[in-house]
Amino acid sequence: MAAAAAVVVAIAIALPNVGDGGKQRAAEDAAASVEAQAAQGGARANDDVAFAVEDKNYDEKALQQLVSSSADTASSEQAPFAGALTDPAAVRCVERAVPDEAIGRLSRVIQARFQRRAAYIGLYLESPGAGQQPDLVAAWVAARDDCSFLSAAFAKI
Repeated sequence: MAAAAAVVVAIAIALPNVGDGGKQRAAEDAAASVEAQAAQGGARANDDVAFAVEDKNYDEKALQQLVSSSADTASSEQAPFAGALTDPAAVRCVERAVPDEAIGRLSRVIQARFQRRAAYIGLYLESPGAGQQPDLVAAWVAARDDCSFLSAAFAKI
C-alpha cells in the first residue's frame, strides 16, 4: 500500500513538470524560429529601412498627402527614402500591424502621432511582380503601444 502511494505521489510531482517542459521547449523553438527568420532577412524586414522621428500629428488627409508625396519622390529617385537605420522594434511593430496579404518592401518608418495616438507609419514600396519596379506606395499605421493596426493609405507611383 505504501509503495502504491509513493508511486502516486511521484507521478503527481512529475506531471506538472512534464507539461511545463513541453511549453518551455515550444517557446524556445518559436523564439529560435523568429531569430532564424530575422537572420535571413525575414518575410518583410529589411536592413535598409530608413527611420525618422516627426513631431507631427497625422490624420487621414495628412497620411494620404504623405503617401502621395512619397510616390512622387519614389518615381523621380532611385533611392526614395533616406535617413538613419531604424530600431528593429519599430520595424517589428509595423510588420505586426500589416495584414499578411500585404506585399512590398518596407522602406521607411516614421515615428509620429496618428489622430493624437503615438504611432509608427511604415512606408512600403509595392511592385506588380518579382523583379519589377515598384508601382505603388502603401502606408500602414501601427499604434506604438500595442502594435495594432490603425489605418492605411495608398498612392500609385
